[in-house]
Amino acid sequence: MGNSIVVDSKTGLNETIGLVLAGGRSTRMGQDKSQLVYRQSTLLAGACKALKQAGLENVIVSSNRIKGALADVVPNCGPISAIHAMAHSHTGRKAKAMVILPIDMPLLPVEFLKQMCLQGNKIRTVCHFESHPLPAYIPIDDKLREILNNQMHNNDLSLKALFAKLGKSVLATPNSDNECNQMSSFFNLNTPQDWAHLLEQDVNIAAR
Repeated sequence: MGNSIVVDSKTGLNETIGLVLAGGRSTRMGQDKSQLVYRQSTLLAGACKALKQAGLENVIVSSNRIKGALADVVPNCGPISAIHAMAHSHTGRKAKAMVILPIDMPLLPVEFLKQMCLQGNKIRTVCHFESHPLPAYIPIDDKLREILNNQMHNNDLSLKALFAKLGKSVLATPNSDNECNQMSSFFNLNTPQDWAHLLEQDVNIAAR
C-alpha cells in the first residue's frame, strides 16, 4: 500500500490512529477541498492538527491523489474504502482503533473530538455523535476486517450498516461554546456556496 503521511504528536491515545478522509473527488466543489485555505491553513492541515490536538499520536491521510497518502485498496467507494484500507494496512494491524475525520468539517471543535476519543477508548466500541456518522471512533480488529470485506464484496458502502453490525455508542451532540459561530459545529463543506458562506461568517465575526 506504499508509504503513508504520518504526523506524530507528543501525547495521545495509545494505539489509536487518526485517519483524515481526503479521498473525495470534490465534484460539487469544483476544486480539491483539501487544498482550500481556511484561517491561514489548508483544510487538510487543519484536520491533521485537530486530530493531534485531540490527543492522537499518529495521523494518517487517506487519499488516492495525495502523494504519500494511504491509498484505497478498492477505490471510489467513499469512507468505507478508507476504513477498509486502514484496517488492512500494516499500521492498522498494529493499532487498536482509528478515529476518522473528513477534511471538510472545519468548524468541529477539538473538544468534541476529545470527548468522542475518550468515550470510544473507554468502552472499545464504535462512537459517533447523534445524527452525525462522522467523525467516528472505530475499534480495529478481525471482526471489523471481516465485515468490511463482506460489505466491499457486496458493494454495500453504507457507514450506517457497518456501524450497526459492529455495535455502536451514540453520543449526545454537545453545544458549542462559541456564541459568535452561527453555523453548526458539524457543518459539512461541499459546494462553492458553502465555502462562500463559511468565509462570510468569518468576516462578520471579525467585524464585531
